[in-house]
Amino acid sequence: MRKFILALIFASIFSLSSTPLKSSSSGTFFQVYVPPNAYSISRAVCIIITALNDSTFVQFTDDNMDGDTDDSWSGMLNKGQSYIRYIKDGSVNDDYGGKMDGDYFQIYCDKPVVVSQSTNSDWQHDWVPADNGTMRGNLFYIYSPSTSVSIRDINVFAYLDSTYLQIFDITTTPKITTGVTGVNVEEPTLIVSRYISTKQEIINYFTDGRDILTPGKTFMVKATKPVTVQYGSLFGNARDGGGFVPGFKGSTVDSLFYFAIPADYNKEQELRIVSFTNNSVASFDYLKNGNWVNINNYTINALQHRDWVAGPGQNHELFRFVVNSGKVALFEANWLETGGVGTSDEYSFCSSENGDGAGQNYLVYLAPPGNEGQCLDPFTNLRFNQLSGDGQFSHAFIYSNYPNNIVRIYDTDANGAVFDTTILIQEKRYYDFKIWKARFNQMLINGRRPYITIAASQPVAVAMCNWNDNWMCYANTTVKREVLINTLPGKTATLTGDTTLITSVIKNVSGSPMTQTKTEVVIADGLNVVSSNLTSSSAGNLGEGTKTVKQNGEEIIKWTNYPFNAGDSLVTKVIVRVDTVYHDGSTIPNNTNLTVTTTNTGFVNGDTVVYQNTAATMVVNPLATTYVQKYIAAFEDLKNDNWNDWDVNDFVVGITRRIQTNEDAKFFRLMRIMKPFQEVPAKTNSFNQCLK
Repeated sequence: MRKFILALIFASIFSLSSTPLKSSSSGTFFQVYVPPNAYSISRAVCIIITALNDSTFVQFTDDNMDGDTDDSWSGMLNKGQSYIRYIKDGSVNDDYGGKMDGDYFQIYCDKPVVVSQSTNSDWQHDWVPADNGTMRGNLFYIYSPSTSVSIRDINVFAYLDSTYLQIFDITTTPKITTGVTGVNVEEPTLIVSRYISTKQEIINYFTDGRDILTPGKTFMVKATKPVTVQYGSLFGNARDGGGFVPGFKGSTVDSLFYFAIPADYNKEQELRIVSFTNNSVASFDYLKNGNWVNINNYTINALQHRDWVAGPGQNHELFRFVVNSGKVALFEANWLETGGVGTSDEYSFCSSENGDGAGQNYLVYLAPPGNEGQCLDPFTNLRFNQLSGDGQFSHAFIYSNYPNNIVRIYDTDANGAVFDTTILIQEKRYYDFKIWKARFNQMLINGRRPYITIAASQPVAVAMCNWNDNWMCYANTTVKREVLINTLPGKTATLTGDTTLITSVIKNVSGSPMTQTKTEVVIADGLNVVSSNLTSSSAGNLGEGTKTVKQNGEEIIKWTNYPFNAGDSLVTKVIVRVDTVYHDGSTIPNNTNLTVTTTNTGFVNGDTVVYQNTAATMVVNPLATTYVQKYIAAFEDLKNDNWNDWDVNDFVVGITRRIQTNEDAKFFRLMRIMKPFQEVPAKTNSFNQCLK
């Protein structure tokens, strides 16, 4: 009877939806195992938490399953700020040269964050989550850790022509050690700005993305139309890296993909294709002299796979994958099977039928076993070379946020003939399905491929890994997605003085009513709210929101405690006017991307959930030339003490005068800002030192 019940469970699991949901790669809860480096003390491993909103509280817990909790931390992060933790630090070194058992972390946040891990090395790369909970968006934050030799690169892919792209350095002080980074998103330094189309990117067609992500710095990417972002070693030292490709809808299960497969040499590009729908008909192309050239055509049924490896003389710069019916997941990589097996290592969170994030059905490609012999397995407390003489293993880490999760794992191509196991994972725990080299090779007999099928009774996140000495990855949240948000600007480019409508559609896909509801629309400095409105598909017009203005010039529109039932849709409509200057009087540079972020918060299915999405409009400012003059004014010796009154008790004023001109250099506006100095140096200091 028990086998019959399990059969019913898994039969229901494999009834795949034909319209997968976009799941989340940013979120408020993550479970992540960070392995130790198996090769080098100089390639230390760190985990990185990056906030997407100001005043984000983070509870970072080092689970005690390995006997220590020394890497735990809690604190507050602001927008774009990161907390970095090297597992070698603390009272116990869990990295190379120490216990070498890694660390399992649970990360709770009250607002969405992005979580990644990386070794201090070159070679690897991955795809960056947007701030909207998907993998395609208008706003991204990237912290760049230390490398071995080269500076990391960034590439950006447009899905719509005439996409205006900006990349900023938002660092105040670079940081390459454990701790909190210093950033200032309000005074960024522009390092890349340009238009791109679907046949252009910024590593090969343009070269702006090469060697710009200086270690220890944080970068912000903005675009007027949603883009996807790839980062790491993309040009030079591009080996044994990879990731799941995001598509047109921001999911890694999609029907249209533009992407690159970084590779230093010919014959090292690899692509793994998995279908989650029956009769997926697809074409795979590369770009040559501005035209798409077909590589192959595929017809793939649900939970089937295909593999492509570049042939002699092949190292293509840009690919397109189009599914005419159905949806697929693509895992791109280099040098995993075409390189040095054992050191060609990878760590990637995998696509389920839902795309990124938690799902119940996975078809996972396992990379060849990595050299891990010296590392300690935290489940058995044995070295991996004690578990298998050669110490070479491949892994599927299965993370569950839900209790009593029944998970079946079996080799796909032999339909469980090599292994077929069913396990139970408890709430907030994970399972390491590890396979040694001899068992891995059994999966390859008679031309079979190293894929495993994972089916769970409740959602899980799954990561494929064969760690050795260099890897990086962005984590998927283990919480299933309850809300979908899509935010769109009425205009992707808006002239100063004109208005544009920002529309957000929010849908409850949780299957349950949401309580403690709140929707906020945060409007960037430089945009002024003209009107706002919220409507509900079930409750009708919910009226204007409450507006507050922050000191940094941001305006926030808020609605609270409205009904949001299962299947309901909310629509926010906010009309904003584009100004010529920021709140402090400084000119908004021409072609600046200003953002509007919509956030939905509530309590549903036992969890407090927060989701957000960001849109951007480009400011067309013909009054973008500003001349700045600074002065200091001080009263002369009112106390008759034979000293100029430039000390802390006297009236000293700084004057900033801004003169704006139009395109014809004609005078347009004069602004004079006067601020009393709070602290003026002692009277022995010079005039220049008094000036702020």
